[in-house]
Amino acid sequence: MNKISEADNINSKSIILLLILIILITLMIQTWLWDHITDDAYITYRFVERISNGDGFTFNPGERVEGFSNPLWILILSAFKLITPFELIDIARVLGVLSSCAIIALMWITIKHLSPKDKDNIFIIAAFMLLASPGFHIYASAGLEGPLLSLLILAGIYYTLCADLKRQYIAALCFGLAGIVRPEGPLYGIIWFILVMRIENIKYLTFKKQLLRFLIFISPVAAYQLFRILYFGALLPNTAIAKQSGTYGTLFGLPYLFPWMMALGGPVVAFLFIFYLIKGNIKHKNFFFSAMGPIISAIIFIIYAQGDWMPFGRFMLPVWPLILICFSVWLNSFLDDINIIQTFNKKHLISFLLLFALVLSSLFAWGNQIVSYVLNEELNMLMRGNDQVIVGEWLADNIEPGSSVATIRLGGISYMAPELIFWDLLGLTDKQQALFISEGSPGGTVNSPVVRRKPDIIAAVKAPTTWCYTEDDEFLLYLNKNYNFIKSFPQGNFGAFDIWIYNVSMQVLSDNYMD
Repeated sequence: MNKISEADNINSKSIILLLILIILITLMIQTWLWDHITDDAYITYRFVERISNGDGFTFNPGERVEGFSNPLWILILSAFKLITPFELIDIARVLGVLSSCAIIALMWITIKHLSPKDKDNIFIIAAFMLLASPGFHIYASAGLEGPLLSLLILAGIYYTLCADLKRQYIAALCFGLAGIVRPEGPLYGIIWFILVMRIENIKYLTFKKQLLRFLIFISPVAAYQLFRILYFGALLPNTAIAKQSGTYGTLFGLPYLFPWMMALGGPVVAFLFIFYLIKGNIKHKNFFFSAMGPIISAIIFIIYAQGDWMPFGRFMLPVWPLILICFSVWLNSFLDDINIIQTFNKKHLISFLLLFALVLSSLFAWGNQIVSYVLNEELNMLMRGNDQVIVGEWLADNIEPGSSVATIRLGGISYMAPELIFWDLLGLTDKQQALFISEGSPGGTVNSPVVRRKPDIIAAVKAPTTWCYTEDDEFLLYLNKNYNFIKSFPQGNFGAFDIWIYNVSMQVLSDNYMD
């Protein structure tokens, strides 16, 4: 008996050391990526800075517009900005990295709860497949809300598996908070709530307790919706009006989902999954039912959006830890039931070989995007953020405060030039432009509300994206007639930012530029 206890203690220490090692590897990778911040994150940062300065939820002075899609993340960053002396960008990165480390630890806790006997094998498979997911690392320090959303969803599922009532309420609160992290957030909670009502450790709840659980979940969502109506005077965020479905994808998002399927082993594993249904215990079944809510929600949102400009499957990442736990539990069960493996006692060897193959499969699935990201090419150059920041710094140094800037790429340049007014040609932070785009008109045309205002500066994007100003003959003619070309800034290896100044507004150039 003592020998068994000693063996268990040794195994427990080994897996704890492995957990620490995996977290250290995660920290090393994410530290290497520390300076890479997606351009979109700077939009959030500008809102946070203005909130912290007492200017409210505004992007420009006196203009209330919900040009963000991550309200809880903005509130958290604003709170840390107010109570700590640290730079906002560093606060966001640290919170993202800590969230990613917490996800790994929570995966271990969840797997330990699900399968005390096989927890080590299951965790090793899930953890190393997570390490082989490039997006997990890139978005940890990219400055956006993804890691927080993933952590809240995983925490909500873990507490759902617990039998006591208080933890069921905590699970509901986790999904309620997730509901105000991203626009599709409420969908995660709604489908989760419906699916788990009949799982074994919840169906005993009375109607009143179920109702209370639902009210806890819906309260943050309803409270923010009320705030949205009262503060912004809108039922939907401005980003929902400006961003049209299908802008960055096709075929209902299937190409967007394809790398994720390949990362799980591709068609062969999918074929095996169809023909081998897991014979797990009641805890496994409860987990699968619980996890299906967020996973189905993510797929529904991807089908609606049909993809995203950001690489590495940003919309699927929040539920990827759940998928990996499901997959690892299934794979462990599959290996247990293969007689030949049991006969020759080679489960650990087969598990290692399969894990190695799956890691290679994941790297292969994301290979093209990894190369593009490393070479700073295509739209992946927006994940670096540095080149956009340089443009903003030049504007801050050379353009008089209060001048207006119109641009199709809003993040880094607006954050680094806080004294300038920015009008978004994509409509994310401009209500009139958003309505113009929602009617089927592309951003940046001569007839758009932003261009008709005659901004002092147009920071025009020259790149083969959804709208390249040099390919719009009418707009290019308008620029040459009414604006002076001043300077061009390269953007990665994928085009440039061209600065044009309105003919009658040349005085907005500061003395620094003249020098």
